[in-house]
Amino acid sequence: MREIKFRGKRLNHFTKCLGEWVVGDLQQALDGKRQICQSRSTIAYQSVIEVDPTTIGQFTGVLDSDGQEIYEGDIVRTRVNNKFTDDRYTVEFRDGSFGMLNNELKMFRILNSWYYPIKVIGNIHDNPNMLK
Repeated sequence: MREIKFRGKRLNHFTKCLGEWVVGDLQQALDGKRQICQSRSTIAYQSVIEVDPTTIGQFTGVLDSDGQEIYEGDIVRTRVNNKFTDDRYTVEFRDGSFGMLNNELKMFRILNSWYYPIKVIGNIHDNPNMLK
């Protein structure tokens, strides 16, 4: 069974932590705020952190060529003939599957690292200029 988890950027009153990525279980509070519950090794220690809903992305279940987890909103490149191309793709969930979208090439490929070696080079929230 694949692991289902989410990431989002932290919202809180501590400037030092604002904008850090948080990974865990996504939940919605009664007041509508989105939160990620970070579980540690025991159920007794959990922290629930409010996150910016516009930055939430689900783990795709796929790792890149360096073993890094790939999430919705990541910016990736693929390798062709043993060389990573300059083409950049945004990871999205569309029509029931995760895929890589390249607006410039007008192409959507299903996300599968065994066929296309993939490398995460950033994400749309921290590196929006990478797509231009």
